[in-house]
Amino acid sequence: MKRENEALVEQAKAILDLNWTGECIQPGPRLYPHQWSWDSALIALAYAHYDPGRAEKELRYLFEAQWTNGLLPQIVFNPRFRDYFPEPSFWHAKDSQHTTKRFETSGVVIPTVHATAVLAFYKAAGQEAKEFLGYAFRKLKAWREYLYRDRDPRGRGSYTSAIRGSRGWTTPRCGIRYCSGCTSGRSRSQSTSAPISTP
Repeated sequence: MKRENEALVEQAKAILDLNWTGECIQPGPRLYPHQWSWDSALIALAYAHYDPGRAEKELRYLFEAQWTNGLLPQIVFNPRFRDYFPEPSFWHAKDSQHTTKRFETSGVVIPTVHATAVLAFYKAAGQEAKEFLGYAFRKLKAWREYLYRDRDPRGRGSYTSAIRGSRGWTTPRCGIRYCSGCTSGRSRSQSTSAPISTP
């Protein structure tokens, strides 16, 4: 059983190596060619066990795309992949005064597992992680302040859903202002994968 587990771990590492762009992981080079916030946090958790340097790079690249109001976007778009829906213009992120100028991003957020990933990195890297830890703390603090201030102004408890078909996703989606020329609400994952493979 141990040998089987070791083989599985090596296969997982090989997939991460294959999907590494030099800055972050593409969850799927064809299906998901951009950086996804949630995926990056979970990937950094994995990297913390055997390659803390990559864990730091993954998180740092994501944090660099944080908006000035603290929002940590769900997607950081890879400019080399333009054939993707919903594309950057769909989100109207550039209409916000808070968006980053360096990156194109979505304007929505994803569940907050990033502090857990930073903690795992720190436990793995120890004192060598001190500089990054200070940097990450400032980013995480701004992220939490955004969630409490802008996502939970009445203090009822912030809620984020990663399940596309859930009420937490479908109800707010009705209020999205779609870009001109957008005729379909189907994402690339929905149109290129079997229904069982996507939420």
